[in-house]
Amino acid sequence: MNYIPIHKIPEQKPASIIIRHAERFSIDNMVNALDIRLTEKGHNDSRLLGKELSKLGPATIHHSPVPRCQETALGIQDGILEAGGTVQFGGFLMEMGGPYVLGDWMELVEETRKHGSDPFVRKWFNGELMEGLMMPVKEAAFLTINVLVKQLREDKGSFINISHDWNIMILREFFFDIKHEEAGLPDYLDGMAAYIDNGRLRLLYHDREKDITLPLS
Repeated sequence: MNYIPIHKIPEQKPASIIIRHAERFSIDNMVNALDIRLTEKGHNDSRLLGKELSKLGPATIHHSPVPRCQETALGIQDGILEAGGTVQFGGFLMEMGGPYVLGDWMELVEETRKHGSDPFVRKWFNGELMEGLMMPVKEAAFLTINVLVKQLREDKGSFINISHDWNIMILREFFFDIKHEEAGLPDYLDGMAAYIDNGRLRLLYHDREKDITLPLS
């Protein structure tokens, strides 16, 4: 369940992490994809992860506007509090949702039906979709990373951001060259951690590390 390498974060350094939401019910129709909620296991796993993330120290938690991400955030908050940690609920951030969807949602639904979900993502990442439907992957990756950098520069402790598989896939592919055709989709509650070290952003994913020069260009 928990692949977030918080053990690699130096003591006393605040971190910003981005995590896919917990287990949800299956999506049978993309039209209603945003309405699908967490399973009971998803709720339980969120609380368990919160207990682990209490090791980050005082933290602020944000989530995508999609309800299952809010449910995950609330579960993590409960787990942190149960473990004796300190957490502030910061509410939703649009950047943790789907800011990379530039066109009409029903156009996206139609394209995923036509190509299949995973091939659709490949066409998107390769810049092969109709112009104006999806944000270019570099722009989407920079948008997300800049949110993490801004949080770290606030000097308000650590941040926990609950997001979606596509958001994690964007960062995996752009910064680590991890392709979903080879690695599979990110698991529920899979995610990345970041901290600033000597003016550079260090991004952690499983056993991989990437130093990113700031500002991004």
